Amino acid sequence: MKRHHHKAKYVATPQKPELEITSTSDIEDDETVALSSLEDSDSDIEGTSIGSIGNNTLTVPMHIPEREKLALNMVPRELIYQYEEYRSDESNMAAFFYTILGAFFGVLINWATSDPIVISKTSIIIELILLVFIIVIGLFTYRFNRRAKNKKSEIDNLAK
Repeated sequence: MKRHHHKAKYVATPQKPELEITSTSDIEDDETVALSSLEDSDSDIEGTSIGSIGNNTLTVPMHIPEREKLALNMVPRELIYQYEEYRSDESNMAAFFYTILGAFFGVLINWATSDPIVISKTSIIIELILLVFIIVIGLFTYRFNRRAKNKKSEIDNLAK
């Protein structure tokens, strides 16, 4: 059984936009099928185009928004890199936070499931240390989260 891979390409001209599907299968020559042309209008264009590739009939539901809705807003690449770096920092801190939180609850579960219940001075000290780490790392996680949200807001404001 041959697998057919099709690549859709939208060709936009003011007179008649077309949807083209190019076959990149094992057929000797690539087939290009221009599906039914659409009239350009002021409102959204909706419809169904029918074409054929080889022996297969293809039906493609289409919804092309108004030209204004297709506009791209550009932002500096550095802002995107900074945003991804901030999200990475937040993700790392959150992972560390939840690991320490799990350790804290692990000691509590150990206390609750031991028979007889033995709460040693060492385990209390470990719990207090873990609690301090939870608070400090939780604050850092919150700070990194706010920093990432602020950078996202900055990108959103530039994109308007």
